[in-house]
Amino acid sequence: MTRLDVLPTEIISLIIYDVSRRRDLYQCARINRSFHTATTPLLWETLRIHTTKYAIKRLRCLVQARPWVKQHIRTVDIQSCTGLTDNHMKVIITHVPCLERLFISPGYHFTDVSFQRLAQQHGSTLTSLSLIHCNHLTQRSFDALGKHAHHLRHLHLRHCQGVSGATFGALALCPLESLSMGYFDVETWEALAKGIPVHFAHFVRLTHVVLWHSHSVFVRPLLQATTNIWPALTHLRLDGGRLPLPDRGLLQAHSHITVLQLLDCQVTDATLAMIGAFLPKLNHLDISYNAMATAMAAAAADDADTEPVGAISPHAVRRLIMDCPLLTRLNLMSCFILRTMFPELTTLRRRLHHDSSYLFKLNHIAINHIRASGSGGDATTAATAAAAAAAVSHEGAACGDADVYYDDYDDTSWELQWWLVGRDRH
Repeated sequence: MTRLDVLPTEIISLIIYDVSRRRDLYQCARINRSFHTATTPLLWETLRIHTTKYAIKRLRCLVQARPWVKQHIRTVDIQSCTGLTDNHMKVIITHVPCLERLFISPGYHFTDVSFQRLAQQHGSTLTSLSLIHCNHLTQRSFDALGKHAHHLRHLHLRHCQGVSGATFGALALCPLESLSMGYFDVETWEALAKGIPVHFAHFVRLTHVVLWHSHSVFVRPLLQATTNIWPALTHLRLDGGRLPLPDRGLLQAHSHITVLQLLDCQVTDATLAMIGAFLPKLNHLDISYNAMATAMAAAAADDADTEPVGAISPHAVRRLIMDCPLLTRLNLMSCFILRTMFPELTTLRRRLHHDSSYLFKLNHIAINHIRASGSGGDATTAATAAAAAAAVSHEGAACGDADVYYDDYDDTSWELQWWLVGRDRH
């Protein structure tokens, strides 16, 4: 029998790697000295400050911690701490020597003083920055980040009033791979739009782009310019405001997109046809909240005699599934596509949603069933149907009654929420 106190370090590391919950890590740390040594970096990897009540206590512990412990901290995650100021941020910046990821929501009282200091002291190590409701930032903060943070790869800005047309020009030297921004006023979107041809063209490494509650004054020229920029783009999310859609040129230029989210973007059957034709590597598609105004009004009225009709037809959905062989997840929330239009999904479980008569999520099992039915129109081939049927058969053998969970899968928005990467285990 193998004794835990004589296990090689490599084996202990593999064991610890598979521990997902923080409380279990604490238990591992108590096994013996070897396990304690292996778990310490993971336990201290992230400093979580999630309430104002405990913020001061956490910061006091940080100040009193031994230097060898502080050097393990890579992520600082500040959430729901409305009372923190520049003085508190100074403590964090001073006592976290190897800071790589910083998440702040909200940052009501942080000013340029904090972020200029952050850029100067941690610019060489900072890779991810998420700022929400940091309303006192000005261009000076972004100038400092652009000057010092030459390893910044992930940037998330929401509800930040200091964003301007010059913001991304200042960040031109940052090797951004992921950019998420949104919830700006119209004037900010207009100012950002003017810098698209120059400022946004610098970010040739971008793979993930997310626009939250954006505006057409920015999205329309951005989509036109994106045909010639961002060659590595694989994830794109447009959200809100009946936005213009990616056109044929953009989809052709970015045929390697694997995740596409077009929420409230006037998606139609023609849009799905283009997606099926030009995005062969598509894995996840979210076209939720794409319905005609009349359909939304009918649904809101809850009139049993009036059946809402969506802007997307069941036939278009079938054809999309047949045209995208790698598609495994499809979100159709509030698209008003009736479940009865897909009789092959007879055991589709009704979820606790008010629109339970409609489809709202399809996972890989449901999609394989639809492919196997061979009713996708011109795009259906015998080979595709046979492969899908084999996949369904294998899935059924492996999962038993799992077919009742056609629409049951975790929301994959995490694939775009890259700024969450690095937060510690729960």
